[in-house]
Amino acid sequence: MMENFQSADMLTDHYYIVNYITNTGHVDATDWKAPKMSAVQLSAAITACARIHMYPYISRPDCYYTDTDSVILGNPLPDDLISSIELGKFKLECNVKKGIFLAPKSYMLETEDDRKIIRHKGPAKDLVTAEWFQKILADLSLTEQISTEANFRINWKELKIVKKELLIKLGLPRSTKRENVYDSNNAWIDTRPIDVIDLGTQDATTIYKYELMKDQNNFMTSKMEEEGSTSTTEGQSTNDGQKTTTQQPTLYNNKPKKPKDNYTKPKPDE
Repeated sequence: MMENFQSADMLTDHYYIVNYITNTGHVDATDWKAPKMSAVQLSAAITACARIHMYPYISRPDCYYTDTDSVILGNPLPDDLISSIELGKFKLECNVKKGIFLAPKSYMLETEDDRKIIRHKGPAKDLVTAEWFQKILADLSLTEQISTEANFRINWKELKIVKKELLIKLGLPRSTKRENVYDSNNAWIDTRPIDVIDLGTQDATTIYKYELMKDQNNFMTSKMEEEGSTSTTEGQSTNDGQKTTTQQPTLYNNKPKKPKDNYTKPKPDE
């Protein structure tokens, strides 16, 4: 048991929490039994059917915002699609006369009855205001340092829920699922899904990325040649007398070791 010991912490005078590894040996896949209350196929089917049901509404040109099972549209839906009690139909929450949508789960609405609805995900959700949305909309790069208090932070070592003071940078929320798309003037115009390359093992993933870099390098070279740019081959001298080298993709970004300062290369006759 001692060779599998990981860590231990004292909770009281008579109780300790001990972490250790139990399954260090090889376990046959046939010995594993799935949980009896698990039905992944049902959740996958429900999610797929929900996406199919929502697509006609989120793909409309007047769809300003969507989040799972809700949409904010520029034009009203037919009455036969709206009901607050009938399953599968939309419930009309409010009529919006103004809205600012910065990012998923970060928006501000001003309704026709002059109510303001503000939603913002993160520890500073209670600090954002309608004026803050206006300032961020005018300058998307605007950020400010603010101090806030987190009421529920987990101290895993002592297994306690604590209150902690945080200094955070409040600005435009950055998505971890999509990346920004910029135009020729470096203005943010859209987003696209992040392309995750993971083939299961580091070797396979690295080789695949290497091949993608080679294809991109070849594409850029052929594009320059089509545009009439003069390209030089490796070792060919340019007009200023310097030799050029062709950039090749690398598998790993390991920096070469620098020679010691007091080291001098010996001459051949020494």
